[in-house]
Amino acid sequence: MSSRSILENLIKDLKRIRAFCIRKNLEYVPDIGMRYVVGNHDAIAFYLKQVYSKLDQNQRAELSRQHKELDYSAISDDFYDIAANPISDAKQYWPHPLVRAFGVAKEDHIHMVIRVLEYAKYGSLDEYSDELAMSPISQYGLENYFDPEPLAVEDVQAIQWEISDILYHEKKKETLEECKSIGVDFEQHKMTFSNNTFPVIVDLTTAALINLLKHKLDYDLALVIIGAPKAAGKYSRYISNRLYEEFLKLLVDFRQSIEHVITFFSFEEPVNLTRGQHLEIGMRAEKHLEVLKEKFESLRSKISTVQPSPKAYSEVSQLIKRNDGFQPSKKEYSFTIGELTMGDKYDVGQAGAVGPGSHAHDMNFNQIWNQVKGDLCLSQLVEELSRLREALLEEAKNPEQYTEIGAVASAEIEAKNGQGSKVLEYLSKTGKWVLDVATKIGTTLAAAAIKESLGIK
Repeated sequence: MSSRSILENLIKDLKRIRAFCIRKNLEYVPDIGMRYVVGNHDAIAFYLKQVYSKLDQNQRAELSRQHKELDYSAISDDFYDIAANPISDAKQYWPHPLVRAFGVAKEDHIHMVIRVLEYAKYGSLDEYSDELAMSPISQYGLENYFDPEPLAVEDVQAIQWEISDILYHEKKKETLEECKSIGVDFEQHKMTFSNNTFPVIVDLTTAALINLLKHKLDYDLALVIIGAPKAAGKYSRYISNRLYEEFLKLLVDFRQSIEHVITFFSFEEPVNLTRGQHLEIGMRAEKHLEVLKEKFESLRSKISTVQPSPKAYSEVSQLIKRNDGFQPSKKEYSFTIGELTMGDKYDVGQAGAVGPGSHAHDMNFNQIWNQVKGDLCLSQLVEELSRLREALLEEAKNPEQYTEIGAVASAEIEAKNGQGSKVLEYLSKTGKWVLDVATKIGTTLAAAAIKESLGIK
């Protein structure tokens, strides 16, 4: 394929990404678009350079007069950095999970690149022979993966996700104990080397986490097939989001455990690390997590085509049957799996009796949300959490603060999905720093939600 044909295909794909962002009212480029941008970083950088090395400013000005589709703002030499820098930053920082959680490249950044590349169509080009990755992007999931409309709140509430969560949390507990014996303590964010070497620990933990996420996917798929058999397909995006959120939590904990080792062996005074050193540590840790991320993406890409395992289907069916259909908003239930009781009783309507354990924790947030939802507009909360996330990024200085930013980003996602109780649950993982910033920048609704989640009156 000629250099010019590659350029034309690149422009078409970038325009599709931008059009999708505009159509879905997205400020930041979604994951699949970012994979395209990062995967084709070298091609984008090549053609941007061609415009400003092959055409001088006067030639670009003349082209803009001859061709009405060309944007005049791109004729200046200074515009090169405006277009190129965000793409370089995306390649550097997008692999970092916490940075990815609150967005990397914006729709406007893609627009800047397109403005410049349009000029390349009218100049001479050096030969570029590498093929584009994921092109045409429409065949790699941009439309199929993102285009289905988000589920209505009623659709989400029609499925009793707590059934899947109960089974998954039991499996997660077993898996984290297994990881601890391997050498990774997810609670303390530490690694020990009494039984295995570092590479073996990373490999075994990766395998254990992927197996755990397969169980989560199985439980969610089984639950949807049982609860909405005629409409199961429309839940694939929601299931994907649930799976990704859990993956992100596991990835962050695993990365922090690896960072602990890197910090200990690489820096004399880890307490006084600069922001740049923290980013360096994070990027070095990410290199050890590439296999985990690749295997997760492979798992998530199959959501619309795989079926739940017979065992998962059986476990979900038995738990639903054992608890008389599981309608916690109407009756009291005790959830028992094997010999383990997940709760004493649940009366979730007002401030009823709530049993111990993680499920009771979820129910508490449901109760709080039912009490305050009239005062917290989710659409406005999405906007304020986005502003808060960007403000926090500018002030963050240590890993703990980046973790809190991740919680704010997760709350923002849940607000978009209409999940008020989940918003409060994620915000409860923040603290005084986040609340102070929210108050300082004037995001009063976000501050109110944080106070509710933390129990501050």
